[in-house]
Amino acid sequence: PVELNTIFSNVEQVIGVNKALLEALEKDASVTNLTEAFLAMAGYLKVYSIYCSNQDAALKTVEEIQGRSPRFKTFLVDSQSKFLSRGLDLRDFLIKPTQRICKYPLFLQQ
Repeated sequence: PVELNTIFSNVEQVIGVNKALLEALEKDASVTNLTEAFLAMAGYLKVYSIYCSNQDAALKTVEEIQGRSPRFKTFLVDSQSKFLSRGLDLRDFLIKPTQRICKYPLFLQQ
């Protein structure tokens, strides 16, 4: 449980914020609604700070477990080869939320 918490941190909160933002944007894709959606969600985007600040510990924990557990290493390799993984490994998926939050300001500037 401790290692799972270190690796995945508050990813469920991040997913929840993204779902709420997506729902707001799917209702109306106008510039006005886009602005309103981001303003409404601005306070909730702070959950990303927790996730992002935990990123180094998460990646380090994955490396440590992979080094000591052949079973975990095999799981990671098998998971990466699955169609839904699109060739990405766990570390690639763990960095996605960090990359996403960095793209929002660029998106809004356009």
